[in-house]
Amino acid sequence: MLVEATAVSCWKRRSDMDFALPDNRVLGWADYGDPAGVPVVYLHGTPGSRLSRPDDAALVGVRLMTVDRPGYGRSTPVRRPTLLGVADAVGALMASLGIERFGVVGFSGGAPYAVACGARFPQRLTGVVAAGFTGPYRELRTVRGWQRLQAWTVCNIPGLGRRHVTRAAAWYAEDGTAPGSVDSRG
Repeated sequence: MLVEATAVSCWKRRSDMDFALPDNRVLGWADYGDPAGVPVVYLHGTPGSRLSRPDDAALVGVRLMTVDRPGYGRSTPVRRPTLLGVADAVGALMASLGIERFGVVGFSGGAPYAVACGARFPQRLTGVVAAGFTGPYRELRTVRGWQRLQAWTVCNIPGLGRRHVTRAAAWYAEDGTAPGSVDSRG
């Protein structure tokens, strides 16, 4: 165990790197773990960044590359980022590193982007993990009717949007066990 800990502590961490994409945008990315390890790309949740990663001890035998999605961290914002656009950026980065085959892990808001990588270039991937799946409702078509109005309100009317967020936070925090409370979540 001491040998592994020594090896882990010697790995060079590079967390503030920029990659120039073909369309002149910048993709912020980081490189963690074992440089000779199995290559894996991690796509962060929402919010998050390339700095989100597991502890070094979990990276034994893994080279973990993390990226900032558009508008996060060091990456150039995009008016409407797409799932496949992010997949293309991941593919371009990996090609520039000379990595032909790699795995992709996406957590929460990053999960749909991991699945998009699987759809875009399945022949290059060794595996796809999508955990805690949530994401851009416009592309996934997961928000409808009243929820779409609430999402628009949160983004465009600060005072009213704050009320929606406060009400939702109170609902999530409520445990339904207080005297007189009714848990309507089912």
